[in-house]
Amino acid sequence: LQLGIRYNLKVGPLGFSPELNIVNFKFNYNNETPDNSRYYIALPMLVKWYFGPLNLHVGPRFSYLVGGRWDSSQCVLDQCTAVTKGDVAEEISLYQKTDFSAVFGIGIDTKIGVYASLRGVFSMTPIMNRELINYYAESVDDFNTNSLERYLSGQLFVGYKF
Repeated sequence: LQLGIRYNLKVGPLGFSPELNIVNFKFNYNNETPDNSRYYIALPMLVKWYFGPLNLHVGPRFSYLVGGRWDSSQCVLDQCTAVTKGDVAEEISLYQKTDFSAVFGIGIDTKIGVYASLRGVFSMTPIMNRELINYYAESVDDFNTNSLERYLSGQLFVGYKF
């Protein structure tokens, strides 16, 4: 689910559309951890190519983790995990606070003000916190830092231009 605002500047067949969205990723890994979610403030910066009312758009999206729920024995809401470095136990955030993604999509802007968009968002940064990744890379012999999970989502937007 996303809520947000956008500005659409169109000059001929090209457009620029920055957005500010609140994004809720909701997911279940298994039956033991239902109702997990993360909330982000996202700022997509899209360039659009118009073909009549249709457009193709592409651009980066910058996101910041502002909250969520993780049902596990680690932490709830704080999203942290305890690790041991030498004789000292530390809490490290489980997730990256920032995310950099690529957005690709197709949209339609109608003359009556209704617009819609279908997009794919591909995260370039791992979901797991970099400090935690480094901890596992140092302490686990076969930890593969190249196959870390990233977000991949499909999004459908419907809105109205005021």
